[in-house]
Amino acid sequence: MHVYLDESGSFSVPAIQTSSMSVVGALAVPDCIQRAIWKRYRRTRSGLPQDGGEVKGRLLSESQVAGLVSMLIKTPVLYTVTAIDLGMHSLEAIIQHRDSQAERLTAHLGPEHHPELIADVKALAERLKNTPPQLYAESVLIYRTAWDALQYSTLLYSQIMPQELGSIRWTFDAKDSNRKTDWENLWHELIAPIAQSIGLKEPLIALREREGADYSFFDRAYKIEAGAWFNELAGGEAEHCSNIGAIFRDFTFDPGMNYGLEIADVLTNAVRRALNGNLREDGWQYISKLIPKLRNKHRVRLISFADIDQAANFPYASVIRKLDRYSRPLLA
Repeated sequence: MHVYLDESGSFSVPAIQTSSMSVVGALAVPDCIQRAIWKRYRRTRSGLPQDGGEVKGRLLSESQVAGLVSMLIKTPVLYTVTAIDLGMHSLEAIIQHRDSQAERLTAHLGPEHHPELIADVKALAERLKNTPPQLYAESVLIYRTAWDALQYSTLLYSQIMPQELGSIRWTFDAKDSNRKTDWENLWHELIAPIAQSIGLKEPLIALREREGADYSFFDRAYKIEAGAWFNELAGGEAEHCSNIGAIFRDFTFDPGMNYGLEIADVLTNAVRRALNGNLREDGWQYISKLIPKLRNKHRVRLISFADIDQAANFPYASVIRKLDRYSRPLLA
């Protein structure tokens, strides 16, 4: 399968405290039907507004967004989305979170580790500390969205298209058309260890064979023996675990025209516009039919770097509730 990641928003704390949403979304597309989906998309793409030859979600009307969503609902694609309200944060809170994460990278280094490894990890931590707050905030949403996309896709496709789990490829909308930026290099290096950290707290949920699941393709590609280090961190005695590094190894930064990134952009921009009150309900109301439901969580996962009054009457609360009405079924 192929996962396309895109973002929408500035990820910056506004000068005046007011709601300001930024969003990261991921579109999972099975390889075996990707060509057919692109064929359907081409039928309507020529009629969609473009900028520099690319379809841009910010230019689409409500009916155009709804038309694309209607087409996608008829396919087994999955969409995952994470949002943050930077208007509810201070710059200091984001910097504190960033610096604490950097300190965690070096917290367990000791004389038993090779000097070269220690130097590499310390250099990585220093690069993280020097990351601008808005890029750090975006990175955190990318990590969370990617993990959720992995969780949802393994649950669904293990039942209906198990072969898709034998090869997982990731594509992100590149910031620079000429080169991979320093920030992209950094979060690409960190995504596997941070995903591993998330997985230790929230292990991938797997269905049993008698429930109609087939993980044989996934296991052949990504299952490895669990070392002592894994069981020590996980607090268990597992024989096997998933090779997170291998799962996130095939990662491409694409600056050009890409149908998967265009569709991810339309969906992600539509969610952000909806949360900010800039897109009517008839444009976004059925997007959540592409988003799986798990453990009664909101379809749009909300991220926060600080304690926020959950009882507060956020202006986008009604949008969150309405999106929760529908979901993509995870059980075939």
